[in-house]
Amino acid sequence: MITQLKQGRWWYLAAGLLSVLAGAAMAGQSRVNGELGRQIHNGTLAGTLSNLTGLAVLIVIISLSPMGRRGWTLMVAAIRERRLNWFFTVAGSVGAIMISLQGILVSVIGVALFTVAFVAGNSLGALFMDMWGIGPAGKRALSARRIAGVALGIVAVAIAGSGRLGNPESFWPMAIPFFAGALVAWQQAANGRITAAAQTPVTATFLNFAVGSGALLLAMIPIGLIGGLPAALPAQWWLYLGGPLGVFFVGVTGIMVRVIGVLVFGLCATLGQLIGALVLDLLFPGLVAEPVGLLLGVVIMAAAVLIASLPRRRPDAVR
Repeated sequence: MITQLKQGRWWYLAAGLLSVLAGAAMAGQSRVNGELGRQIHNGTLAGTLSNLTGLAVLIVIISLSPMGRRGWTLMVAAIRERRLNWFFTVAGSVGAIMISLQGILVSVIGVALFTVAFVAGNSLGALFMDMWGIGPAGKRALSARRIAGVALGIVAVAIAGSGRLGNPESFWPMAIPFFAGALVAWQQAANGRITAAAQTPVTATFLNFAVGSGALLLAMIPIGLIGGLPAALPAQWWLYLGGPLGVFFVGVTGIMVRVIGVLVFGLCATLGQLIGALVLDLLFPGLVAEPVGLLLGVVIMAAAVLIASLPRRRPDAVR
């Protein structure tokens, strides 16, 4: 895949490592937003606060970045010339859904089970994004390794959640992030398209947070009227790091899906998410139902990453 772009192996390795780091940041965001949602008893409000802090960071970045401001002009021109589908600009609404789910479900099933379910759905969705050519890297043909990698990811979900799958009340909270992960695969492809058109990840990242914040603020109107809002917010500063972590993840996504494709990026980010999730659940125990099954699920998911990411022996094959 990198050979198609005339890039060296070291750059391919660096792209993979950066994607892993982005995945670890996503796991950290899940934990932070989940804890914030638990403390204020409102997952949607936690997601809204996270998005607004991320948007504040991006306002500073874009105000200091001439390339970021130029990206808006290039993106609008691409939409007018029909080189970019305008529907990609609402991809941030998917992020709004995802960030709300973090605040609601992580405190219930734990960051590791949430992450395993999410990345399995994301891998399956990414397989179709690459197959249909929705991402900026173009169409990536199906292969036995790609299908096997996704299948192993689904097996990892079943094993990691083996202690909960027998109880329907515990299964459905895992099914929700699974389907959300599939939607996020489209969001990642859309971000890659916007980044390619704008020639900078700042535009796509800012657009994601702006759209997501608007959607969450609208959702907060009926929630605030019905359930009320907390009298005070927690004082711990680290509970508000979800936004900056999300900025890093979305920014890396916009670049990496253009280089290595939606599926391979998703699988590399998966590895980072699982490593980060497992470490976080071990440092903050109490939410892991079956530690042995969870660890085995992480190992199987790591194998899925390797199987789907290894290049074919034929140099002219589409990977």
